[in-house]
Amino acid sequence: MALEKQKEVSLTAYSVVGDDKKQAVRLSATLTTSDSTNDSTNQFVMDNATYMAHKAEVRKDIAAFQNYVYEQEDLLASEMTKE
Repeated sequence: MALEKQKEVSLTAYSVVGDDKKQAVRLSATLTTSDSTNDSTNQFVMDNATYMAHKAEVRKDIAAFQNYVYEQEDLLASEMTKE
């Protein structure tokens, strides 16, 4: 018998902008070792008026989150190749 392992990682972040620190967008990702086609990244606009007023800032946050997801994918992949 062989032990088949799988790891799933959930990531969540919020783009918080403006002087009143409003959450404009919720970002999430799910990473798994079973099959990269099961990985997903999502964004949900929580406050459209805030998003529209701070698009440049929010888009920087979205790009930063995507880079974070890539880093975590690479860490997960290297962790699984070590085992």
